[in-house]
Amino acid sequence: MTEIDPRLLALLAAPDEDREAAYDLIDGVVHHIEVSFRNYRDHATELYALAPIRHLTLRDGDATDVAAFFGSKEISRLKSILIHSAPVTDAELEILALSPHPTELRWLTFYEGRATFAGLRSMAESLSLERLVHLDPGRESEGVRKAYYTDWDGSIADSHFPKTGELLERWYGPIPWLIPDGPDAPDRFAV
Repeated sequence: MTEIDPRLLALLAAPDEDREAAYDLIDGVVHHIEVSFRNYRDHATELYALAPIRHLTLRDGDATDVAAFFGSKEISRLKSILIHSAPVTDAELEILALSPHPTELRWLTFYEGRATFAGLRSMAESLSLERLVHLDPGRESEGVRKAYYTDWDGSIADSHFPKTGELLERWYGPIPWLIPDGPDAPDRFAV
């Protein structure tokens, strides 16, 4: 079994004493952590010094936390981000889209996303998000993703492309993150 640096475990738990440290090992090294926005904000430099974090799950924040995170330089280290228990609206997506830092980001999910066409359009126009291949903007967002329905043998029987996604693709050409549910959908930790 791989030994995890006790300092890292302490940082992952604090100040959330009621939660155990949440992390995943990839090839015996911590590459994914789950922390609160507060914990990440207070300890990001130390966390990155102790582990080559490439996948991050953030929770328990507000719009100010999300905006500050999306504008931070630390986002340049990440390949995947999952945000839950924090709202993500067009305003935060525009900050992310205009940031020069998320150039390695390939996978992005928001559980409480409230994106409209304006926020999704800013992402489609972003030069920093060209490597993004998966976007789940949240259940309260406008429909954007192509959905596939499979037949009994696993072949694609039908697909549905919401108007928002169809319009974005018409304006900007093929956008990989519009089709995360397709047969070639990437695994979060494989990106």
